[in-house]
Amino acid sequence: MNGADGMMPHDALKQQPVPCPPFFGACCLDGLKTEHIIPYLNLPHLAKAHWGFSQFDAYAQTVLDQLIQEDQDKKILVPKAVYGYFSCQSEADDLIIYADHVSREILCRFNFPRQSKGNRLCLTDYFRSTQSGDRDVVALQLVTSGQGISDYAKTLFERAYYQAYFYWYGLSAAFTAALSEYVHRRIRIELGFSAEEPAQMDAVFQHRYRGARFSLGYSACPELHDQEKILMLLKADRIGVTLSEADELVPESSTSAIVVSHPQAHWFFIQD
Repeated sequence: MNGADGMMPHDALKQQPVPCPPFFGACCLDGLKTEHIIPYLNLPHLAKAHWGFSQFDAYAQTVLDQLIQEDQDKKILVPKAVYGYFSCQSEADDLIIYADHVSREILCRFNFPRQSKGNRLCLTDYFRSTQSGDRDVVALQLVTSGQGISDYAKTLFERAYYQAYFYWYGLSAAFTAALSEYVHRRIRIELGFSAEEPAQMDAVFQHRYRGARFSLGYSACPELHDQEKILMLLKADRIGVTLSEADELVPESSTSAIVVSHPQAHWFFIQD
């Protein structure tokens, strides 16, 4: 993909058909249940990164089964999600979000950093520009496992049930990531990319699907204050998600993302 000067041909990146979303604006996902999300758990990552095991073995499965049973009895995890599609255009390193696909009313702008070396990538490179005259589509998503899991974990810690706290705290992080994968997959299918969808979850965990999902706080989109824009666009109060004074999502077990559907989109890093 690199040109003769070693840089990404950014204009060529934009020459892809614009996906056709089923709607514009934000939509709540109703009726989510824990059992819908469990298949999206990255079990090896849960075991190693969150529980400190060497692998997801029979013992780890026993721990997970016990937590799932406890959740069924007490309804600790309460998955909720809102996502949406928005008309947009890029303008240099800004992504402009419009009120709808024909309106000129600008709802907000996101500004993203650009790599200073190599391919000089910026998230805006994956969207049609104002100069093109064409509109593009960006998807946004916000998920939460609810306040209940934070309250339950706090209670376990205060009562010195440290092992149970450790397992539940790890599961809450992994479950929220699984919920994010669940919604992202729905977005890909709704945009018409089901033929490119991996057949196995292992491939999903390796991001071998079309496009990429970028969460705020990472180097490609580091501005946490932009959470306020995402929550505004998605009407996040409908699922009980707010922002702290430090621009952190509340409840803690929540995460948002900007979903880029361009087939060449991938994770990249901005180095100082």
